[in-house]
Amino acid sequence: MELEQEFAGVQVGGVDFLPLYRACIEASQTPVPNWKVLLRAQRARHLADCFVASLALPGKRCECGVLRGFSALLMARLAAQRGVDPGLILIDSFEGLSAPTGEDAIEETAADGRVVKRQTHQAGHFATPIEYVRQVLRDFPDIAILKGWVPEVFAQLPDERYAFVHLDLDLYEPIKAGLEYFYPRMVPGGILVNDDYGSTLFPGAGKAWREFFAERGLDYQVLDSGQAVYVCPAQQAPAVDVAGKDDDALIEEAVAAMARGDLGSVELLLKTVLGRSSESDAQHIDAAYLLGALAIVVGAEAKGIDVVSACVKQGGFSPKFSYYFGRFVDALGERGEALRKQLQLGRLIPWHVVGFLGIEQNFNNIEPWYFSRAMVNVFPRKQGEFADPEKLVEKYVLPGWLPAAPPFDAQSRLLTLGSCFAQELRNYLSERGMASDWLFVPPGLNNTFALRNFISWCLTGETSTQAYWYDENPDGGAVKWEDGGNRASYEAALQRVDGIILTVGLAEVWYDTATGGVFWRGVPKSLYDETRHLCRVSTVAENEENLREIIRLIHAARPGLPIVVTLSPVPLKATSSPRSCISVDTVSKSILRVAIDNVVGAGIDNVYYWPSFEIVRSLGPHLPYEMFGEDGNTRHVNRQAVHLILKAFIKHYFRSQV
Repeated sequence: MELEQEFAGVQVGGVDFLPLYRACIEASQTPVPNWKVLLRAQRARHLADCFVASLALPGKRCECGVLRGFSALLMARLAAQRGVDPGLILIDSFEGLSAPTGEDAIEETAADGRVVKRQTHQAGHFATPIEYVRQVLRDFPDIAILKGWVPEVFAQLPDERYAFVHLDLDLYEPIKAGLEYFYPRMVPGGILVNDDYGSTLFPGAGKAWREFFAERGLDYQVLDSGQAVYVCPAQQAPAVDVAGKDDDALIEEAVAAMARGDLGSVELLLKTVLGRSSESDAQHIDAAYLLGALAIVVGAEAKGIDVVSACVKQGGFSPKFSYYFGRFVDALGERGEALRKQLQLGRLIPWHVVGFLGIEQNFNNIEPWYFSRAMVNVFPRKQGEFADPEKLVEKYVLPGWLPAAPPFDAQSRLLTLGSCFAQELRNYLSERGMASDWLFVPPGLNNTFALRNFISWCLTGETSTQAYWYDENPDGGAVKWEDGGNRASYEAALQRVDGIILTVGLAEVWYDTATGGVFWRGVPKSLYDETRHLCRVSTVAENEENLREIIRLIHAARPGLPIVVTLSPVPLKATSSPRSCISVDTVSKSILRVAIDNVVGAGIDNVYYWPSFEIVRSLGPHLPYEMFGEDGNTRHVNRQAVHLILKAFIKHYFRSQV
């Protein structure tokens, strides 16, 4: 009850303090003896206040003396609540205290009246394994944790400036060394905290602090919790010479001062602009907005929001405003990005507009769009949803593309045709015991022209385009594909399979201008004639016609045979176009995807689309693992991605599984 009475309604950085405190104690399993219940909470509250105040400043934040990670977790969660990466560094020996010196002994009066000195703790007290602390802070992997003894461990630190340092080192020598290292590296307004300044068990901590600041003639504050706090003085704003400088020049100087961390000069320069300009002047509005943003940064959030909101409603910013604001935000680093995000979410970053229709309206009162209510399928709104790729695919990719009932079972024979991605599917099904015919299929069937040629030949014997059946030799170069008199075996295989999976890969094709015939892959060097052989991107209509004819041929021979069409996610290898390969690949995949959509969307019975392309290309950039390149080939889809796609395929297309 004592804690509830003391901390009822207390907030730190907009967060209810007591629940946060208790959660961090529990998570770190930090023991709190009865005599220290109120004292520990008081110290945590003061530490949290100082830490939050430092978040408005540039620079790193450091804690020396981590123990079980309680205070580090408290600070990390406070920063996370504000959407800020604090740049937190933790330093500890993780082997307990170093050996105390005479400065750390307490004095006691013996029975005979003599004053004797006694050490309250020995070397090794408070040892906590670094692995334990890492587990406590597992949700904050960006926190740097350094193992080592003060002051030697300081050699591991880069040359940084610090906005906040918490010294919880207990003993005289490490406290003194910590002050000597960090004090000259503090930013203006930076905060130093000594946790054990007033501790009777650790008198050396207070003695080191008093000596250090006395030598420099500096004052500090001692809190009711026994902690000591020193706030470095802010830089004095230099005199601002405004003579002969227009408002634009003064705003430029203010932005430059922001980059230096000289907040006093920023305020003075912007207020100078406000004082000598009209409220309707563009420079006046620019300066007022930047002052409002500065107020948000230094903790006067409500006032700052009011100011920037008023500026946005008024409008009339100068053409250079975006430049000023960009430099202002960049100077703040990660804190600036948090500010930008906050203003964007509140629709408080102004855009140059013509007219101000509706700008006075409250966005919360505007009637919602009908489609925002009617749309049932959306893009994932939360980044955390990408942490579970299988669930993500089920929820966001597959709706609308699944068969009413699985068309296959574990004994179904499937024929996979098309790009190299079709080979991945064939291997995956075979590895999992799915029935399949070991039938050699040319791997070069990666455009709809080649697929149409091959299936037409298999089912009808048509060979009118045989001259263009050139594939890639496994040892390199081109080879004319010959069936070896086995067409009958191919036709028989097509007659007994239970389903066909067509994977389309490319829309860019080589063709013969004299006949219009298309090559499977490319033109063999011995045949190439620059006067008649060219490369082009085929059209949506051509690919749509090819797909319809493929389906017609298959269903003429096998009425109702399930056909699954997919678009290979494998990128184009090269292009003869003067445009970049990546650009041509985008156009090529778009053409094929539209052609497939037109065909599958026509509602032909037992014709389906499987969205492997979308899983790799649209979701892939958000997933926690790479989509391509694990075998050294930057175009090959990784096995983990293949498993993600095909595991879902088997789940929805097979009635029983092996």
